[in-house]
Amino acid sequence: MLHIMVDAYQANAGDLADLKMVYEKIHKITNYVQVQTIMPPMLIPYYYGRIKEDDGISAFVLLKGGHFTIHTFPERECYFVDILYDGFIKEDRLLEVLAAEFPFGSKIVNVVDRRFATAFQPVGGCIDEFEDFGPHYMIKTLKPIDFDMGKIYRFLDQLPCRINMDPISRPVVITDHVTQPTIYSGLTVIAQSHIAFHYYLETKMAYVDVFSCSFINCANFIKEIEQELGVACEVVLVGRGSKHVK
Repeated sequence: MLHIMVDAYQANAGDLADLKMVYEKIHKITNYVQVQTIMPPMLIPYYYGRIKEDDGISAFVLLKGGHFTIHTFPERECYFVDILYDGFIKEDRLLEVLAAEFPFGSKIVNVVDRRFATAFQPVGGCIDEFEDFGPHYMIKTLKPIDFDMGKIYRFLDQLPCRINMDPISRPVVITDHVTQPTIYSGLTVIAQSHIAFHYYLETKMAYVDVFSCSFINCANFIKEIEQELGVACEVVLVGRGSKHVK
């Protein structure tokens, strides 16, 4: 169960600002890496942010046990991609299709196996509030929790304000199968980043992602998440968008 994160730079600003093109290319990318989508892509433009350079498009599609997201920044000529999937993904295949559909000059890639996160630790260096775009918390519950779709919706709906982020969509929460669901998946878009929640009905374990451009006090934030979920969690932290301003 790999989570692949790609921060791409020197991309084509026109491609990153074209809603129709982004929509079509999400189809191409998910088909090429052979993941099972459980909904059509959703695109949310962000044109009136406090910082003009942060305007762009956020798009996502929920997958079986995961998600594919892309956040574009045309003014900065960069984009951030995440793909988490309950199945096998080839990292080189993803990079190959991204290079073809959204060509880039340079990239930063982080890969985390979500099954074997072992305690809180930074991946790829410490978080730098002056150089990075923001922190990406990958959270896994350590014990079964009793959650339903309503609880997932409320969690996703309330968390953005609690971490000082601007929500630009209401949550989407769906099942991986209409008649025989095994996973509840939800996602909400915050200003050019996202929060996702995947809950396995058989094991009652949850995987939560909080990708934020707000630098959260880590110790307090994790305590709040654990209180909300009712169990202790394992956490891996990745700093996203190193030197994105430059």
